[in-house]
Amino acid sequence: MTIDVNLSQTINEIIKSRYTNEVSDSVQRLTSGLKINDTADDSAGLVSANSLKSHSSSLSQGIQSGNKGLALVQVSQNSLSNQENILNDIQDRLTLATDGTLSSTSLDAIRVDIIDLISQLDDIAQETNYNDNYTLQQSGSDSSTSSTLSLFHDENSGSTIFSPEVQANSTGLSLSTLENLNSGELTQAVAVTQSSVISDAITSVQNYSDDFELSKTQIGISVENLTSIEKTTSEARDKLIKTNTTEENAILDKYKLLEQSSEFAIVQANITQAAVLRLLTDVVNVDAEPISNNTNYDNDEENNFFNNTNDRQNNNFFKSSFESEGYESKNTQSFNEPNIKANV
Repeated sequence: MTIDVNLSQTINEIIKSRYTNEVSDSVQRLTSGLKINDTADDSAGLVSANSLKSHSSSLSQGIQSGNKGLALVQVSQNSLSNQENILNDIQDRLTLATDGTLSSTSLDAIRVDIIDLISQLDDIAQETNYNDNYTLQQSGSDSSTSSTLSLFHDENSGSTIFSPEVQANSTGLSLSTLENLNSGELTQAVAVTQSSVISDAITSVQNYSDDFELSKTQIGISVENLTSIEKTTSEARDKLIKTNTTEENAILDKYKLLEQSSEFAIVQANITQAAVLRLLTDVVNVDAEPISNNTNYDNDEENNFFNNTNDRQNNNFFKSSFESEGYESKNTQSFNEPNIKANV
């Protein structure tokens, strides 16, 4: 008799080993949060993910550049708005100076006040900059026209948005006459003439502000477009490399069920093997005992019988009865040298 390999246990151990590897990979994906942790996981997916990452990085850089451009525009517009308020104050004072009832002392006080306002306007022009890029004049010391700055380059369309050329100081706004008035030089006629100059200066500042607003609108549209593209690109990359927690948890649940099934099958297989071995042991022991007893019985009884009687017929009857009781009819030879292989 042969006890062969426990096939159920072997198969379950193979399944368990296989899913142990899968669970190890699943745990790694859940821990890292990435579906692709190395080239072996998905080489093509990794190449695509890297390409999308590079594109997304370029888009993000463009968005960052656009936001810087928007910040520069915002700073410039705020400064121009302050200058416009100053020019309106100057205009109010010139209107007051056109009143013929004012004394020369009052007119001179208005003149001093106007000169102070113009000085404030120049200070704003000299100080307005973003990352040392002056936008209302050439520099802090040079009052000529500011240089155009590349505010934003749209990679999608290939277009570049520039800042306008601005000279929002007393020189650029033609306020030199008012700024250089001496005591007694502000008269009613001068006030009327310079009021027109201030109106033109206000218009120029408003035009500068409109130019920045146009740049702001263009940058805003481009940044919004890039943001949408970058979001789509990032989502596509995430789908390639980000872990799907639902799927990974399903794998873990599946493994738990398989592990429980495997353990139950192994326990059942061990119980079956133990039962078979116990049965074989009992059979061998039961069969071995009668053989030993029968041998002694044959020797003792037959010797006594032949010593007490020579009746051949009775002897044959004894053997017949002996055989009928099933002592020698058993195949003892099959158990004298049992051929048993146990592979557990």
